[in-house]
Amino acid sequence: MSKKRGFLKTVLYIVAIFVAAFFLIVSVFPRIPLIGKTTESKVYIALGFHTNLYHSYRIDTNDEAGFGKDIRIIRDIIKTMDEYNEKGSKVCGVWDIENLFSLQEMLPEYAPDIIDSIKRRVAAGRDEVIVMSYNNALTSALTEEEFTDSVSRAITNPDGSGVLDIFGEYSPIVRPQEVMTTPGNFALYKKLGIKAVVLYYSAIPFDAFRVFVPPLTYEEAMNPLTYKNKDTGEEITVIPAYNQGDLIENVSITKWARDVHRKQLRGKIKGDVLIFINADADDSYWAGYTLPGYMKWLPNTGGISQLIEEVDALDYAEFTTLKDYLENHKPVGKVSFGQDTADGNFNGYDSWAQKITNHEYWTKIAKDRRNHRDVKLINLALGDGKAPDTESLLKESYELRLRALSTTNFGMAAPFLAKSRERVAEKIIDEMVEKSDAAEEEALEALSKKLNSTPSPSPSVEVMKFVDSFIILKDETAPAPRFAFVTLDLTGLEVVEDRFLILNDELNVKIPLVVRAFRDRDNFLTRVKLFINEPELSKTLFLFTTKLPVERRKNPSSTAGAGVLRNKEIVVEVTKNGVINGVYMDDVKRLDYKSFFPRIVYKKGEELIDLAPGKLDYEILNDGVEGVAVIRVFGDFDIPAVKGGKPGSIDYIFTLIDGIEYLFMEGRIDYPETPVNDLLGGGNVPMLLRRIDRGWYEAAPAELIFTGKADKKKPFKVIKRNFLGVESSYAVDYFRNSNDNLNLASINNHITAGYVALSGTNGGIAVGTDDREKANFAFCPMKMSYDKEKDAFSIRLNPFGAYFGEQYRFPTWGTGLGREAAVASGQQYHSSAPTYNGYAGNFSLMISFFNGKELPKRAKNDLISFSEPPLIVTGGRAKIVSMECCTKPPAAPRGLLASSKDGSTYILWDKAPGKPTGYRVHLGRQTGNYDETFETGDVNLVLTDLTEGSAYFVTVGAIFADGKEIKTDEISFVAGEAAPNGGLSLPISLQLKVLWAGLLAMIN
Repeated sequence: MSKKRGFLKTVLYIVAIFVAAFFLIVSVFPRIPLIGKTTESKVYIALGFHTNLYHSYRIDTNDEAGFGKDIRIIRDIIKTMDEYNEKGSKVCGVWDIENLFSLQEMLPEYAPDIIDSIKRRVAAGRDEVIVMSYNNALTSALTEEEFTDSVSRAITNPDGSGVLDIFGEYSPIVRPQEVMTTPGNFALYKKLGIKAVVLYYSAIPFDAFRVFVPPLTYEEAMNPLTYKNKDTGEEITVIPAYNQGDLIENVSITKWARDVHRKQLRGKIKGDVLIFINADADDSYWAGYTLPGYMKWLPNTGGISQLIEEVDALDYAEFTTLKDYLENHKPVGKVSFGQDTADGNFNGYDSWAQKITNHEYWTKIAKDRRNHRDVKLINLALGDGKAPDTESLLKESYELRLRALSTTNFGMAAPFLAKSRERVAEKIIDEMVEKSDAAEEEALEALSKKLNSTPSPSPSVEVMKFVDSFIILKDETAPAPRFAFVTLDLTGLEVVEDRFLILNDELNVKIPLVVRAFRDRDNFLTRVKLFINEPELSKTLFLFTTKLPVERRKNPSSTAGAGVLRNKEIVVEVTKNGVINGVYMDDVKRLDYKSFFPRIVYKKGEELIDLAPGKLDYEILNDGVEGVAVIRVFGDFDIPAVKGGKPGSIDYIFTLIDGIEYLFMEGRIDYPETPVNDLLGGGNVPMLLRRIDRGWYEAAPAELIFTGKADKKKPFKVIKRNFLGVESSYAVDYFRNSNDNLNLASINNHITAGYVALSGTNGGIAVGTDDREKANFAFCPMKMSYDKEKDAFSIRLNPFGAYFGEQYRFPTWGTGLGREAAVASGQQYHSSAPTYNGYAGNFSLMISFFNGKELPKRAKNDLISFSEPPLIVTGGRAKIVSMECCTKPPAAPRGLLASSKDGSTYILWDKAPGKPTGYRVHLGRQTGNYDETFETGDVNLVLTDLTEGSAYFVTVGAIFADGKEIKTDEISFVAGEAAPNGGLSLPISLQLKVLWAGLLAMIN
């Protein structure tokens, strides 16, 4: 017995020695070098509250499902700061508040006291207000007019909701919504009186520029910097900002400030520093978390009161505002980066650009912008006879466009927005287009009358039949196009021949190329797609006629045959299974096997499965002898690996034209449909639930497998253009900060106004889109892979698709737990691919290849012209049309579910395809036997009189214009029971790591 006691005693001694040694190592030893050292340098803390009540995760209701959470937490922030100020604390706040939705509409109605309280604190010199944007804008994707209005209205506007209008003063500093910037923005900011821009330099994937620049010193990272863009030369002051993830990364504000101050004492930091914590004002971090008493010591859990107490307890730390700090501290370093920044997935535009709905939304925004351009061009052509009522319609449309351009309508919720938010966004966007469409129709009618007053062609010209007159109107600020595509609807004109002449007013003849002709049963042309080479872009009248005999080109280089499509510059090889084997330019392979071939990456458990069509059919549409070679690849897109799935289909058209060095592609894809058995959203807020299939991991409708390579010394370069017309570039060299960034799952830091290009060590590729068919402000994510043996990088491009994978690795000072916690719990760190499930749509691409590192100017202009074609106006006999309609046929809604909370039952479903006019909800106590029917125009129904604990059966029918109702399968539910939580929580292992880090900080 005594031996056992002796052994136990020895073990206890050893443990005690270990604990004492550990305490000395982590707590005492680091302080020894600091004995006797002093410094006047301080650690300044600024608390930034990013305020925007218009959310993508939530809806427009004054409760926890909507902006009620914002109001609750903001009131608590203000109340807490007031209380601590009264106790002698100097805590102050930095508010950046969106104007249109929050300051102008929601807060005055639901919480005017918040505005009054911030106003009071600003007047007392405690808080400051900086600029955000008037409309919560996608700042980097705005035109100059939209950008100027967004910023200037944020300061002052006729509705009185500008920060100057309400608060009487503001600091000339901007915190862009979602820290979105693009070259050209900075010069405009300075022009509008803004002197500094707040951007995240965060250790978690909620960042603006940390991955894109060499690691900053502590002094640089926590002080103003001078940003200079190498392409545009513009400069501005940048204030690095941090978020709650960085507090976890550094364990606590106490530990973070202490570690920084010790560096000041050692002389490693030579002056003051600023830790600017900027987070959403509705974030639960500010309110704190309900924990047992024995857990309340944990850092970052007690809300703003805990943070204030920690800072006030440090004699070397002090609260400040940004304006006060900038008045006494100049920039201490310089940074330069060419990326278009955003704090979404993969440090870029993944969260806003890659949802399938966002392609649809932006296509309509592009149409609205084009309508405004077209009306101006038409009115210029009309002169004194311009359409009178277009101005008011365009003004209304523009105001709606500013609303539509809110980031909230696009993300950052992933993979879906809240369903009610989708409905709101669709309503705004559809009304916007209706207004500008009406303006354009009015202007076109006036111009058509003028065209119809022109006499038919002179009898001296040998013609078979007069088709129509038309003019081409060009925006003088846009590049001069070398060609134009025109699709005409000729229904009812009884045109048989597809040999078209174009005569100008001097009767000079041009023969357009027929890309494709569509006929009815009687062999009359119903539609024809023409290619007009080097059109005369003046306000000259043209006449469409048909002529015999057929005039063929002399020795055209364009040909289409079995397995090959070619012209003088480009060769496309196609296998007998309809798969692109390779695309060549100048006898060099530029695109590899299976380029343009659609695929889905599907996740089953931990396994990733590639799903793609089987055998496709191959058809020659034009053999090329008349100057146009066209092939068609089409077939079913079946995915038998996913049980219960329904097949989709593809129909892709590839075109080469004699004398034109580009490959054109039109695509229609119907994605397969898979069962939606997973829940997204929190069960505690039923209105935010929806059913999805999380298995969708990546979606690629026409992936381009570029053969070009790059290496570490000469990395790939992305060349881009934004909607300000500013061209710039950036190197994909994030491996310089971490070898974990050699392979990049998704690269999207490029706004794509007209095109995006990529160059490597042996040439490049550029991709443009016809925005009339499908548009997106950042349409082309990329994926980079590293071959260690060859020390070479390769890249794939994914127009109108979604990539996903491992988030980037960040240079970090701390534990790495902030990044880990963010990715594990953040609602935005999901793939957008589930939104492609069952979707159908069209797109149109132009592919250009080039040698060297730079995209030639001629190719740039052609890509822009392809994306933003000139306006062609006919006399009205023939109508300009786009590709065939891409809507899916009417069907039942998907995703039906039910969940209860606080005595209410929420029945939810997804919008049905085929443009339903409304929905019927059939409810009963027995399967197939429904006692009640409810009608609604929304995609949810809330019932408050169901018997708690009773079982119910429900089905929902979509109603269509012809009166037809298509019902879902029936589901059952128990009133009062909540659906399971569809969100994510921190793994236990990660929670333990956070606890351990907090304990170490306390000991230290």
